[in-house]
Amino acid sequence: MKQSIVYIILLIFISIPVFSQKKDKKYWEEEYMKGKTLFEKNDFKGAMEQLKPAALTTEGNPFAPYSSYYYALSAFRLEKYDPALLMLINLRKNFPGWNKISDVYYLLANISFIKGNLSQAISYLDGVYDEKLKNDKENMKLHYLRSYAKKEILVELTKAFQYDAVIAEVLAQTLAESEFSEANLNLIEQLMKRFDSEKIKECHRLLSNSRFMLKESYNIGILLPFYLDTKNPSEVESRRAQMAFDMIRGIKAGVDTLNKLGLKINIFAYDVTLDTLRLKELLAKPEFKKMDLLIGPVFNASSRIVARFSKQNEVTMINPLSPNDELLKDNDYAFLVKPSISMQAKKMAEYAYEHFVPRKAVILFSSSDIDKSFATAYKEEYERLAGEVSVFKEITKTDMDNVATIINSFPLSGVGHIYVPSSEERIIANLLSILDVLRIKIPIVGISDWLNFETISFEQMEKNLIHFVNADIIDYNNPECINFRKNFINRYNTVPSLYAFQGYDVLLFFGIVLKNFGTNFHEKIHTLPLSKGLQLQFDYHMNNDNMRVIIYGFQESQLKPLNVE
Repeated sequence: MKQSIVYIILLIFISIPVFSQKKDKKYWEEEYMKGKTLFEKNDFKGAMEQLKPAALTTEGNPFAPYSSYYYALSAFRLEKYDPALLMLINLRKNFPGWNKISDVYYLLANISFIKGNLSQAISYLDGVYDEKLKNDKENMKLHYLRSYAKKEILVELTKAFQYDAVIAEVLAQTLAESEFSEANLNLIEQLMKRFDSEKIKECHRLLSNSRFMLKESYNIGILLPFYLDTKNPSEVESRRAQMAFDMIRGIKAGVDTLNKLGLKINIFAYDVTLDTLRLKELLAKPEFKKMDLLIGPVFNASSRIVARFSKQNEVTMINPLSPNDELLKDNDYAFLVKPSISMQAKKMAEYAYEHFVPRKAVILFSSSDIDKSFATAYKEEYERLAGEVSVFKEITKTDMDNVATIINSFPLSGVGHIYVPSSEERIIANLLSILDVLRIKIPIVGISDWLNFETISFEQMEKNLIHFVNADIIDYNNPECINFRKNFINRYNTVPSLYAFQGYDVLLFFGIVLKNFGTNFHEKIHTLPLSKGLQLQFDYHMNNDNMRVIIYGFQESQLKPLNVE
């Protein structure tokens, strides 16, 4: 009670003009400047004593509002918030049109926030019209609301200040960071209707995703071309089916490993071939929306359909073979196991620019879409680095009979390397033959399919300085690979192919991700370090494209990684 009386007396003392001996304008200016100088020297107590008389509303004193403001600011610096508040209230009352009135409201808001009067503080901030203080006032509001306001208080503030987007965004963030509940989700959805805010939309997405908790078991759909209904499969279809069966056997081995780690995985295999109509009918089944993860399919048309399904239904899709980065476009739920075309081109171009001189390249490619995509992406990346592409040549099917003549016509003098993203054996064989005749050694960058060519030996490849991007190599000296191979043979009475190793790696990596983060792992996966499997390596630290691109070359008659340890 005594304290309240003191405040009232002080307010009266400040508010009532004091009729003393008349002072002129120069006198009040000198008194104000003395006080301001003390303030600038951080003598806040002295400034308050000096400015107090000058702060009174006295006839002939144009420096009264300035003196009042610096008196209040000095009190604020000394954490004497009550006298500062009273002086500012008096200043606002007596000089509502002062040209620095925005500073007054700003300081009033700051003090009110500190004293815990959030509603009053926000009202004061509404009086800050100076554009120079716009960012400062928003930052002040954000700071105090995030620091002190709880959900219940923020809800009340959104009711009181219905058009304040900052309060709404802080409330949405608070809800997104809390444990999931339908009530919180509904509240954010109400805010979305009132405010067109990307921050609120992102909070809604985060809270929606957080409803997916860690589970005791996970359902994974495997979409591969088994060709079970094909009575007389072609040679190509038989190879694809063998790939699918090898991969799912590797996946099953991964399931066994995860079971030992205490995670139960239920796999559901689906025969997905080039029949897109059948695939659409399959995806329409309710069971697919309940899948926690989809692995596959492997064909481009089918992959695009599943990518759309994954985005629309928020079911994560893992493509185990395709480097098509179009699948990732605007889709947080799609992941590539193989680095994309653009990623491989970027990493290889960077390596070539750094290691191959002169920085002049020849690029040869076949007329297949995948070869064209790799060649174009590589050219763009290499030229972006200031490298020169002297030849950019498509070898069409009609050119194949004359491929030696075509290659022989290229000026190879001063060329630093040749890039051939093609599995056409005739192109490679003729290129090596011509270089051998000319006795020219130029580094050549190709693809791992060359390792299966019957007309080109490892000795020729080493002699011609051939490099590969992401070669499909298995280290059979690795104890883990030896153990996997042994267990696989014991179980299936056959040696595991490359696809068996890859199926195991994919299932094990993403299975552990599910175990640690649940189905909503799309943010967390970007925080994970490099993960090495038996054959594959995974690096998603920037996006959903695997950034682990390994460049191989021959050293001492062995193919070894050149750009990584």
